[in-house]
Amino acid sequence: MNKLKEFRLSKKLPLYEFARLTHVSAGTISKLERTGNAPTYLIAKRIAETFNVDVNEIFPEINLHVGRSRKYPTAFNPLRELRFKKQISLRELAENVGVSESLIFRYETGSRKPTYKIAKKISDFFGVSVEELFPQFKDSTKKETPTGV
Repeated sequence: MNKLKEFRLSKKLPLYEFARLTHVSAGTISKLERTGNAPTYLIAKRIAETFNVDVNEIFPEINLHVGRSRKYPTAFNPLRELRFKKQISLRELAENVGVSESLIFRYETGSRKPTYKIAKKISDFFGVSVEELFPQFKDSTKKETPTGV
């Protein structure tokens, strides 16, 4: 039995309830428990934060992946971090901003950059500055460069 499953069972939580609490799909949790593979750091962090424990307590192997997703090896994205912290789904954010979920996902993974107009809508939704979520707009003189619509 791997650490994740041991941890879940120690909390006396069925798989579906654990998934609901952590906002990680039951399929993902099940796969991680079956294979013993390390999750992305973001998933590990989300699970650990839900139960107020250190990531390494549940995933001692995560040190190999700190600060990066194996699928999308980009630095941590402030947008994704804030969205997870506020427990906002991709769908909810996309609907409030008026773009697709896949576009929000691309902004989070760094494969697309939002225009200043979209970045402003997102930052207004969270009540933070544009520069806080999208560092590429710091010291920017031309803020309306269309790069992600």
